[in-house]
Amino acid sequence: MCKRTLLATDWRALTGTQLSFIQQLTSSCDELIILLQEDDLYPANTAAVTGGDFVVQLRQLLQAHICIPVYLLPVPSRGATPLYTWLKWRVVCPAFNQVYTSPGNNIPAMQASLRVPVHPLPQPSGAAIQWPAVPLPTPARGLFVTRTQPLHNGHVACLTQMLQEVEEIVVVIAMAERSHQPTNIATGGERLAMLLPVLEELAPGKYYLAALPYSDYYMENLYELESLLPAFQYIYTTNPGTMAMAATGGYPVKTFNTGLPVSSTLVRDCMLQGLPYQQYVPPTVYKQLQQTGMATRLQQIMAKEQER
Repeated sequence: MCKRTLLATDWRALTGTQLSFIQQLTSSCDELIILLQEDDLYPANTAAVTGGDFVVQLRQLLQAHICIPVYLLPVPSRGATPLYTWLKWRVVCPAFNQVYTSPGNNIPAMQASLRVPVHPLPQPSGAAIQWPAVPLPTPARGLFVTRTQPLHNGHVACLTQMLQEVEEIVVVIAMAERSHQPTNIATGGERLAMLLPVLEELAPGKYYLAALPYSDYYMENLYELESLLPAFQYIYTTNPGTMAMAATGGYPVKTFNTGLPVSSTLVRDCMLQGLPYQQYVPPTVYKQLQQTGMATRLQQIMAKEQER
């Protein structure tokens, strides 16, 4: 089982001492989850770089100092209470074994909610971090919004096409709050865990990930993505609603031409009927689906639906 450490702090105030501590943590875990919250994404200082540009700076810093895979996730609380915010972490983040957070946070309450050990990060001290400059001009980026229920080889072909047409890709897991439903079987965090190994193989250092609870096609969702994520110039989709929003937002739309006869519906149908589906998904995804018992979960969900 993958060992993951979640870190939630004020990343804009990161110091050299704290960065060194995080480097030491990597020797005892396989992956890091770095959460960016309100102060990181919507700074009170109007002269500070925007949330999307800060994501770029933080990724560059981590790539220079951290040698294990990192989930760099914008998770705005949208005014929710701390309890609800912590509970959301359990849904939209891959499963984690421990948490490190700012010393001033309510660590006992956070630990009770998250049900894993929670520790304080060292107090800020030492030299201030020298943040990398945001690259100018911005690399050409494409945005791909997808549910991945589950991730399959068709998604991989879409990502491969994007990498042939743009320099970096931004992947948003949509409907991240939905799971344990007939067409939404995996949590947002489980879907992120499916994506990361694939992106690490296809596009190391050239991708950004997010899992956000967008269940409807509203323009404010697109505008919020503009503030949360690195700037993107193209939207990749086959969804008519997303196409219409892209046109309103002034984004060129690119479609996929993979031609692969595979879909998440096909994979779920195979799971439900107990048929082989290994040929439709990447090996790392198949391994995760087996470990989490996703086929059994779907069968239980459908049995419950049929009882109604």
